[in-house]
Order: sequence, then structure tokens, then C-alpha cells
Amino acid sequence: MVTSEVKVERVRRVALTYYSRPDIQKAIVDFCRNRETVPSYMGEAFGKRPNSLEYPNDVLALVNGGATSIHCSEELWDDPLSIETGMSSEELSSLRKGWDLIIDIDSKYFDIGKQAAISVIEALEYHNVKHSNVKYSGSKGWHIIVPWEAFPDSLGGVSTKDMFPEWPRIVLEYLMKVLARPILERRLKSKGLTDSLKSVARGFRCEVCGEIASESLKVVLKCPKCRRVEEFSRTSEEFKKIRKRKCSDCSEGLVVDDKIVVLTCSSCKTNSLTSPDSFSNFESYDVYEHLGLDFILVSSRHLFRAPYSLHEKTALSSIVVDKSDIDGFVPRMADPLGVVIKPFIPLTVVPGEAKELLVTALDWHSTRKAEADVEKSHAAPVVSSKSSSKKSYSVLDLDKSRVVHPPSIDLILKGLTDGRKRALFIIINYFRSLGYSSEEVTNIVDEWNKRNKKPLLGGYITTQISWSYNQKKLLPPNYDKPHYKGIGITPTSDELKFKNPVNYAVKKYFEGLRGKGGKNISKNS
Repeated sequence: MVTSEVKVERVRRVALTYYSRPDIQKAIVDFCRNRETVPSYMGEAFGKRPNSLEYPNDVLALVNGGATSIHCSEELWDDPLSIETGMSSEELSSLRKGWDLIIDIDSKYFDIGKQAAISVIEALEYHNVKHSNVKYSGSKGWHIIVPWEAFPDSLGGVSTKDMFPEWPRIVLEYLMKVLARPILERRLKSKGLTDSLKSVARGFRCEVCGEIASESLKVVLKCPKCRRVEEFSRTSEEFKKIRKRKCSDCSEGLVVDDKIVVLTCSSCKTNSLTSPDSFSNFESYDVYEHLGLDFILVSSRHLFRAPYSLHEKTALSSIVVDKSDIDGFVPRMADPLGVVIKPFIPLTVVPGEAKELLVTALDWHSTRKAEADVEKSHAAPVVSSKSSSKKSYSVLDLDKSRVVHPPSIDLILKGLTDGRKRALFIIINYFRSLGYSSEEVTNIVDEWNKRNKKPLLGGYITTQISWSYNQKKLLPPNYDKPHYKGIGITPTSDELKFKNPVNYAVKKYFEGLRGKGGKNISKNS
């Protein structure tokens, strides 16, 4: 058995030999220029901050001082040494010259992490971000970089460099929740990895602190002869061992009188006996538990392992890997003795290449925020028919053939040149609120998409509809929101009386039932 002292000594010997290579020193310094760069000592302690590297020999000097790895910031600074702990966000922004989008995939499972990395790269390419690069972390994870130059200097008069970490976090969430999920699910299925997830992703989550709850059984055993009662709290496996327990008074075999599943949060100790509403079931196959995207990295002054730095747990190098080689990659390919230098920052970077990605992610985020504006209207609206029976009609009860389109929806369904993704959000939530199934909405959207001057990709539409139907029901944006103006639609004065397209449709529907007319939705959809 290798002791920790022997392991430490071995890693330090490897580090001294490895970092003595001039090409390794140069690769690290070239990437870390304008970044806060800090050494780590066996992954247990970091060096003094702030720090930076100027010359290749600086790397070897740190290693001679006991450093085993080099870590750097995703933020780019005019002068990293000017940073002071405790600076305000405004002070940090004045020193920051930009930021790279670093997507940290830190899955517990190496094979799944590989598929997650490939899925994220495909998601980036969907938004025409072709010039990203990827490196192996040295253990089970991956780092994908979209360089600063690929982002616009500003959007809507807002300086992009000053929107760290807000904007990169939004982009990361958009990639994770919208684009990468269906890609990863398809890849895991094709690779036969789906079943291996089911047993590890099943469970309940604590609503108080977000941790996954442990599950036990509170079992009541009763003697059928003398009526003695015994209670036990056991795991399911332990319960199997006590099912044949005998009564201590009369030796009769005890029988199960009651069995209650008890959920307990290992973090805050909340349990379902005292707080029955504090736990929610998450999907038995929740792929995002294993996607491994790390939001912690996207925070001010957070560090990640520099390319070609060693990983202390494995003594492997954090090497750059060609995107086409990820699927066939195995850790031994990162043996420090055989490292071949490749640039982590792409040799070709198209200025503004990631603008579409950023704009779409911000748009998506703004629609998510709109959920708070209509929180009171999450359930399908209910409108009284004012009949003598005073019956109330849910939107789900509407005869779809008699539903009246708001003029704004009519205009959208005729096809658009710009703002198609915003319009898609409106259409999906409008029809879903009226009780349409995902299949019905898909048919409507497909017909609408054919009328667009430049149709959206089918995969994007499928992803958006699937994502929407996996969330709680959301009304389309109210008429006073910027979504309509942003796609060139001006709601009529009649529409504005109702605040929301769904309210308009419901009101007109019941007017039609009372003999005031109506029109068939099918001729427009």
C-alpha cells in the first residue's frame, strides 16, 4: 500500500522533472499572461495572492519551492498584481480587461464527462461558436474555453467585460438547461450509458438546503398473539433482516403493522416526519446530476487548473485535446512523459463569434425572469361563464375550434424575419396555456416555422418545446413586456385591455359562447 508520504514525494519528483521542460514552462506562461496565477502545493494550499507569471523560469522557481500545480483566473486583468482582497465589484471592473468563458465539466463518471464535453461543444457550434478548445483536467473533468475575443465588446450600451460573473453564468445555465440536455441524452443512450445512471440519480431533494435526502423506513411490528408493538428505524436493506423478528414476550413471529418512508437531509437534518412538505422528488434519470457543469468556477477571482499543469491526485497533465479525439480519450494519454504541446486558446478566433450565443442566452434568461411577473397566473386561468349555474370553466376545458386568436399571435403565426426565438417562446407558452399538448404545439410551430424567412433549426424547436413541457406552466409574456416590440409586433388597443394573450383568448371565447362570434383557430395554425 502506498503511503501518503510516498505519494507526495513521487508527485513532487514527477513535478520537478516535468516542469523543467522549457516548452511546458512557455505554454503555461503564455496562457497565464494577464491572469491572476497562483501555485498550489499538493492541492492542499494555494500560494499568496495576487500573483502572476512573467517569464518561463518563474514556473520552475515555484516548483522548486514545493508547488505541484499552477492555477489561474478566467478573468483577464490589466495588471493582476493591482488586485486587492476586499475590492468592490466596481473596483474590480475597472481593472478587468475581459474574461474567457470557461466551462468546467466535473462529472463523477469519466465516460459520462466525456459525453457531456462533446454535447456542450455541439451546443456551442449550434450557435456558430466554432472556435472553442477543450482540455482534460488531469482527473475526471474537462475544461472548454470560448475566448474573450469571441464576445462583443458591448451589448445595448452595456460593457461586456463589466458583466462578470452575471453574463457567463447565464450562458452556462442556458447551455446546460436548454441546448446540451437533449444532445447528452441522445449520446448516453447511443453509448449504452443511460441505464448506469438510473440507480444513482433516484431520490428526493431537500427544499430547505437543496441537498439530496437519505431514505429510511420507520417500521411498526406487532405480535398477532399478545399484541406487543415494536418500532424500528432502518434502511431498506436493514429492514430485510428484521422482517422475521420474534416477539420477546411470547416468541410469536412479529408481523408488519405499518411502514413509513422517512426522508432525512444529511445537511440540515430536516426530516419528512416533522416537515412533510420539505422534500421533492427529482427524476429517476436526471441527466444534469451527471452533466457536471460547475457554476462555482464562474465567480470573481475563482481559479482553475492552467493548461499543462499537473493534477496531484493522478500525476497526469491537464493537456489540450482535439475535439474530435475526446470520445476515444483515455487518461493514460495525459502521461506527463509524453505530453505534446497544443494551444488552449484557439489559433483562430473570430471576433464577435459568440454574440449570437450571448444574446440568445440573455433573451432566454429574460423570459425566465418573466415567470416572476406572472407567478400568480401559473395555473390555467379560470373565467366564470356567468350562467345561472355559475359554472367555472378552466382553460383546459375550452373547445379549441372556437378559440379566438389575439391579433398579435395572428401576426406572429404569419412568419417573421427577426426575433424568431423570442416569438417561439411566446407561441409555445400561449398554446400550452390553452391546453394544447406538446404534439399539437409541435405541429403548430412546424407550420409557423415554414413561414419564417429563415426557419429555425428543428433541433432547437424540439428542445424548446421539450424543455417547456418539463417545467411548470407559464403564461406568455404580458403585452407590456419588451418581447413583442423586440420582434416588431405592436399589440392593439383592444388587446392591451386584457394584459395577456391568454386572457384575451379566454374572454373572446366566452363572448363567442354567448353568441358574440368567434373564429376557428385552425385556419391560422
